[in-house]
Amino acid sequence: MKPPRGVALAALLFWPAALRADPPSWLSRGVVAEVTALALARAGWVQTAPMAQRARRAGWLPSVSLRVGRNLGATLTQSTSPNNADRVSADDALVLDLRVQFSLDRLAFDPSEVALARIEAAQLERRAALETQVIELLARLEAVRGRGPDEAASGRVEALRARARLEQLIGQGLDGLFPSGQ
Repeated sequence: MKPPRGVALAALLFWPAALRADPPSWLSRGVVAEVTALALARAGWVQTAPMAQRARRAGWLPSVSLRVGRNLGATLTQSTSPNNADRVSADDALVLDLRVQFSLDRLAFDPSEVALARIEAAQLERRAALETQVIELLARLEAVRGRGPDEAASGRVEALRARARLEQLIGQGLDGLFPSGQ
């Protein structure tokens, strides 16, 4: 939908500087923040804090064990009655052993927290590397855009490569994110 002619004319009369304005820089704060946020969202970081909290809460869950044993004829008793009848009795036993054990020490510290801390440290390193890579690619695009017309043809391949890598990192095209001409 096109704006009415009066609005376009008023814009030309009252804001002539807007017509001469350069498009936003690839290294402007908003562009860097948005592209970095998209790249980080696409990277799919694992949240370790909820896992550590869950590991600690697992101390309240009991470990239950049940053992059943049957002792057949371990003790045999033979007795004689007054009428000369022999009697044999076997001592059979059924043993039930039910144990409930809580690991309350896990409420303070769970051994899996060490592994989760390593994962988090590795993620912070990868995050810093990803942010650096995004900024370097945006700087390449800005450098190519700032070249003169003679040098622009030679930098076109470099710009296309940087743009393709950025689109790969964020998982979508750059066309809809920024003004045309970028």
